Amino acid sequence: MRRYLPDEGVAKLVQSYELSYHALSQRYLLRNVNTGEQSDYGTLHAALDRLSEVRGLPLLDSTLLEPGPDYEFRVRAVLTLRTAPDTLNWLLFWTDDWSATSEWYAWTLRR
Repeated sequence: MRRYLPDEGVAKLVQSYELSYHALSQRYLLRNVNTGEQSDYGTLHAALDRLSEVRGLPLLDSTLLEPGPDYEFRVRAVLTLRTAPDTLNWLLFWTDDWSATSEWYAWTLRR
């Protein structure tokens, strides 16, 4: 009986994206680090709009879930600038490790 203990984690999945600027083509490149899929955009605003759209991301491999119990899923977005190119570094010269994190979004799956 686990009445006073928190439930153990079942799985964790991190989706990472890399946004860069290609000076020769004057396009912003958005690459999914997990899959290698890449798309390009004419403006930074268009690339950030696509990046902020959370749609069609795999959250969990359903084969990891046993039939019967309820599962709670939680999702949040984290934005970091760990490897910002020189063109963006001048915008954030006052900080070495800027990041933003959303609130957790949670829901229950009943199988």
